[in-house]
Amino acid sequence: MEFDKALILNSDFFSPVIDPRPSPIIAITKGVPAPRGRRAKYPFPAMEIGDSFFAPGSSVIGIHGCARRHRPMRFTCRSIVEDGVAGIRVWRIS
Repeated sequence: MEFDKALILNSDFFSPVIDPRPSPIIAITKGVPAPRGRRAKYPFPAMEIGDSFFAPGSSVIGIHGCARRHRPMRFTCRSIVEDGVAGIRVWRIS
């Protein structure tokens, strides 16, 4: 059985599909300011050596990942319970 090359090379075979639905009209608005960056979830940049904070209900892995983005500052964290609430305490160590 030989492959029919005429069928593959036929331009009608590769014609684009046209959507019969009308496209919605999108209005352009000028002068609207762009949103500012997100507020930090944890206060790593403001911390000095010896400072700590408590994050209720967080995981060590999640906070550790956030702390790694603030190198060369170094942090340590421990899972603890404060006032009956489980969470993570994070200390800046250097």
